[in-house]
Amino acid sequence: MEPVPRRPLPGLTAGRAAAECADGMVFEIGRGGVGLRPGATDLVAAAAAFGPVGLVSASPRRYVDAVVTACGLASRLATSVAGEDAVHGKPAPDPYLLAARRLGVEPARCLAVEDSASGIRSASAAGMTVLAIPNPATAADVATLRLARHCAADAHIAAKTIRALAGPTPAVSRG
Repeated sequence: MEPVPRRPLPGLTAGRAAAECADGMVFEIGRGGVGLRPGATDLVAAAAAFGPVGLVSASPRRYVDAVVTACGLASRLATSVAGEDAVHGKPAPDPYLLAARRLGVEPARCLAVEDSASGIRSASAAGMTVLAIPNPATAADVATLRLARHCAADAHIAAKTIRALAGPTPAVSRG
């Protein structure tokens, strides 16, 4: 296959090309072209039943906000941290420490659910308990997976794990 010849596009700068790509991504998210992993909504709901939930992402704020809105997660999240919110991004602990601070919860009392190696390292370095849902690349990274206290094959199993970790819920008296 021969390379496509490059042709200059009048008026197109690197910044404008990046903005066009970002606009296209936000448009695709908004129209449902980009979604969550299967079971992710149930996972967030399961976590929200036990305490405040924050979303920590390395993605730009525009993408995070678009996904949260398009997937109907806004009412379940107490906060979100995007890539540009912390001084040092994943795998540094900063994004997770910021989320814990915003939630008003000590990091040691937080459960971080992560699929990426940099996210697992970030949450672990922040002193959080990590529940890994390995993506294909992370699944091969045995050293990083050892940082996770719990592991689940998918979001559905992770939701069950969260419920089990929380223990029995108190019965509600109706009188």
